[in-house]
Amino acid sequence: MRRIVIGITSLEQHIEAVKANPEHYRPRCCPHCGIKLLWRHGHYERKAGRQLEQRSLNPVPICRYLCSGCQRTCSRLPECIAPRRWYD
Repeated sequence: MRRIVIGITSLEQHIEAVKANPEHYRPRCCPHCGIKLLWRHGHYERKAGRQLEQRSLNPVPICRYLCSGCQRTCSRLPECIAPRRWYD
């Protein structure tokens, strides 16, 4: 499973994609056990970047998905947010 969703290059695009079509972030299968039945399991919020201007988009929502087999959660990040880092 790819952890990054290709094609979403700005935080504005990411926020709009989460609102309009969160299924775009759904993994094809569980990265832990391989079962293909994942349920949307809310979201968590994450700081996505350092912004010096007054209008900040932080925190941004990251969709979570729950595996029906192993009961573990997973998520996918847009291309504009680096994994394990909160800055560009």
